[in-house]
Amino acid sequence: MRRRRRTRAPHFRVPTPRNAITGLPKELRRPRSVPYTMVFRVQSISDDYLVCEGWSPVSHTWLSNIIVAVPYTLRVNPNGSIRYPAYTDSYTKVSVGSRSVLRVGETVPWVETIEPAYFVGDLIVAVRMEGIIGEEVLKPVLVGSLSWSQPLEVGLPSDMPMDGMTQDDKPVFWMDINVAGRRWLPQQSPTSPPGLRVYSGFVRFELKTAITPGSSATAYLLDKDGNEDTGTEFTVYDSVLGDIRAPITAKGWAKYMPDSEHWEIVNCQRQATKCKGKVKGTTTAPTDFIVDNVVAYNGLSPVANAATELGVKNTFADDADNVAIITFSWNETDDQWETDDIACTTS
Repeated sequence: MRRRRRTRAPHFRVPTPRNAITGLPKELRRPRSVPYTMVFRVQSISDDYLVCEGWSPVSHTWLSNIIVAVPYTLRVNPNGSIRYPAYTDSYTKVSVGSRSVLRVGETVPWVETIEPAYFVGDLIVAVRMEGIIGEEVLKPVLVGSLSWSQPLEVGLPSDMPMDGMTQDDKPVFWMDINVAGRRWLPQQSPTSPPGLRVYSGFVRFELKTAITPGSSATAYLLDKDGNEDTGTEFTVYDSVLGDIRAPITAKGWAKYMPDSEHWEIVNCQRQATKCKGKVKGTTTAPTDFIVDNVVAYNGLSPVANAATELGVKNTFADDADNVAIITFSWNETDDQWETDDIACTTS
């Protein structure tokens, strides 16, 4: 006869651990904080961290003067340099949110700025880390041909001690998770003239040479008042629009594009497509017209002054008297000026 066990699983009947003093069940799990996110308002901005304030949904208290580290790649000088698979860049602070970059093997640095920039009153989303910012979590690694010259860490701002404490001995637990999509943007090409290096993204220009669709031209830098800096010349490109035809002195905006390393025209004054003028000398068909005293109906005049002559195709085989008024338009397909109408002819 089979006798039933007193307990179904006698080997698992372990007494509940209790506190020796209170007699209550003892919590055996290691106490730990749980990472969570929180919206902060920026109070002040430093090189690699922000001072913020906000309402904590966990503690239900108002937090102020909280140090929030910026993401690792947005720091001015992360460990002095970053080694990428193909090159190594070193960094020097220019101002808050701006740094100078020098690539190993090159001699001319360029400037980068954080776009969009942090500002006082800005709202950011930060995550509270389980450990103090800067706590090392991985050792240096080598994967194939890719090697990293610094340990991977939770992320300590470079101007703070390595124990993750601020100058006031406050631990840094928070890090911005960059919901705004901030990144470092080059202000200009490493080979750009020095006068361009104070600009972020866009520059004003005035053409020194004329430009045709899909080509490039030499331009002067313009200051905020529209004055030429003739000592700063650079090349602008009609890379994307492909329809810019503009004479000398045309003004516009260009933006430096890191992928092409060119200043690409965003907008520019255009040459007029319709003009009027006076026929120079009596003309009989099929001879083309020579026109001076040109006046533009739209856009910029294709000539420098009233005395400058312009050739116009005699499209309709007309005759014209000297100083007859003629209107004409630009034919982009055939790359020429063609007559529209003549106010006074020889017939």
